[in-house]
Amino acid sequence: MLGQRIRTIGALGTVLLALVAGVLPQFGCEGSRQATRAEAVRLFESGRYSQSLRMAASMHARSSGSERERAALLAGMSDYELGNLDDASSWLLPIVDSRDDEIAGRASATLGLIAAHRADWSGAAIRFSNAGRRLSGEEAAQANFFAGEAYSMLGRTDAARRMYRLAQGGSRDTSRRDQLDHRLNPSSYTVQLGAFSTYTRASVAASDAQSRAVRLGLGTPRVVPSETITSSMLYLVHVGRFTTESQAQSARVQMGSDAVVVASVD
Repeated sequence: MLGQRIRTIGALGTVLLALVAGVLPQFGCEGSRQATRAEAVRLFESGRYSQSLRMAASMHARSSGSERERAALLAGMSDYELGNLDDASSWLLPIVDSRDDEIAGRASATLGLIAAHRADWSGAAIRFSNAGRRLSGEEAAQANFFAGEAYSMLGRTDAARRMYRLAQGGSRDTSRRDQLDHRLNPSSYTVQLGAFSTYTRASVAASDAQSRAVRLGLGTPRVVPSETITSSMLYLVHVGRFTTESQAQSARVQMGSDAVVVASVD
């Protein structure tokens, strides 16, 4: 249940680029080790993830303490970019409880992306919420915003609003605050019946729900294409448009327990 709200993260800049700006480890050391770390980061920034992974893994094997944790963070991010989600999780999970807030927060944020990639919105909400507590400034605001998006996909509107308010209070970015204002004060609501990886499957679901929706006076279900965090397409099935959330909730109950209320985006 991703929706246009996840696609709008792109309005803040490409998700991965936005995260890279904050998640890249801040290496600080002397001599050849410093040069090695700088080269690993440069490789990552230039999209040469296999090479940055090898260098980070090597640094991890030869270091300890916070340096080892930073190497694990870079290795996990590199594996994520390569699509090796299980391997990325293996690097990142041991450092989510780091004493270093930035390392822990950034590891949690990347694990949140992994959960979102798998459409595990409950896991994503938890990871992004944890990241928001450990990070500061715009990084914390962005993590809280993502947590709100994940909660919205679960239909947990109260939890989503709580995270949006946290994000709004911690951000000075005008475009982000405008986006959050729209989340907190949507012009209308709709009932989302499902989210599908193909247009065909979404169309079948819309067709299956049509007779019930029309009989209830909600109109014909519609298929709404949406781009996900990972730039793949998801096809959402929406029905009805309502001026208040309570009206949408009533329609949701009539349509069935799998439906959720979301802000209208089409």
